[in-house]
Amino acid sequence: MSDSDRILYDQGHYRIVQHGPLDHAVTIVGFQNLRPEPPVLEREFPKPFLTPTLRSSGAPVNYVSFLVSRNTWYCDAAAEVAAQALRAQIAGTRVVTYGSSMGGFGAINMSGVLDAELFIAFAPQATTARPFIKAIRDGQFGTYLDPYVQHDEHMMAGELMDREGVIFVDPSHTADAAHASLAASMTRARIVNVPHVGHGVVRSLTRILPMREVFQDIADRTFDVVRLRRTILERRTRIPEYLAARPEHFAAFLDICRKDAADLSPKPFLNAALTLGLYRHRLELGGLTWREAADFLIRVIDDRGTSWNEAEVIMKDKARAQLADLRDQRPA
Repeated sequence: MSDSDRILYDQGHYRIVQHGPLDHAVTIVGFQNLRPEPPVLEREFPKPFLTPTLRSSGAPVNYVSFLVSRNTWYCDAAAEVAAQALRAQIAGTRVVTYGSSMGGFGAINMSGVLDAELFIAFAPQATTARPFIKAIRDGQFGTYLDPYVQHDEHMMAGELMDREGVIFVDPSHTADAAHASLAASMTRARIVNVPHVGHGVVRSLTRILPMREVFQDIADRTFDVVRLRRTILERRTRIPEYLAARPEHFAAFLDICRKDAADLSPKPFLNAALTLGLYRHRLELGGLTWREAADFLIRVIDDRGTSWNEAEVIMKDKARAQLADLRDQRPA
C-alpha cells in the first residue's frame, strides 16, 4: 500500500482500502475480480482493481477498494458486514460501484447495500446459481466458485430493480451476453456493447475511453449513456481486437503488430486467426501472403513474452495453434 492509503475495514477475507483523502462528492468503490488460483496464504489480497494510473488520473472523485482473498462473489454474510461498515465511512457522498467479471457482479450485488446511485460493470456475472450457469454453458466461472459462496444475491432476489447502472459487454461472447441480459432485466441497467473484445472488456475499452472521462461526467452530473455509445462507435477502430476481427481493418491490425505489440492481449490474435481463416483471399496484407501473415503473427505472439496470466496463456496457445494450422495448410 502507498503512504496515502488507509485501511477502513480488515476482517476475515475482506479488506477495504481508502486511497487518498475523501475530499470529493463522489466515491468510486472498486470491487476486485476473480482469482484463477487460490491464494498462497489465507489472507493474501491481490492488487486493487482501481489501478494507480486510474487513481492518479485527476478525476474529481474518491477511490475505495473492496478487496477479498477468496472467490466469494461477495455473496456471504461477511461481505454484508464489510459493506455496511463501508457505507458508514462514506456516508454523505454519491457512491458509484465499479468492477469487472466477479468484481462486476460485486458492484451490482452490493449497489443496494451501499446505496449507490450508479453501478458500472464490465462483463459481470448475473448470478452464481449453477442451473443458470449450466443452461448458458458458462463452464469457466462455475469451476472457481468458492465454498464460501452462500448465494446471498440481492439482484436475483429482486431487491435491485430500481438500481441504475451500465453494463459493458461483448455481444458476441455468448455467456457474457446472457449474464448481461439477465442483470439488465433485474435492475435498471443499460447495456453498452463493445464488439469483438471478449471477456476482457475493460482492458480494450480503456484504450479508447479513459475512465477519467466517465468519472468526470458523473461528478459533473452530465453522464449520458447515449453519448457514451456514440463515443465508442466513433473510436472503435483504435481497438486492436476490433481491427483484427474486421476484414476491412485487418491491415491496420498488422501495422499495430509491426510497431507496438507489447501491450496486446491474446484476444486480438485469436480474432486474427478467425479472420485470416475466413477471409484470407480477400484481405489486404501489405504484400504478405496469407501464410506469411500467419507466420508473422505467430512470431509476434512468441516475441510477446510470458507476462500473460493463466487464462490469457490458454487463449494465446489456442490462437497460436490456429495460426499454425493456417500457415501449414497445403495450397488448394
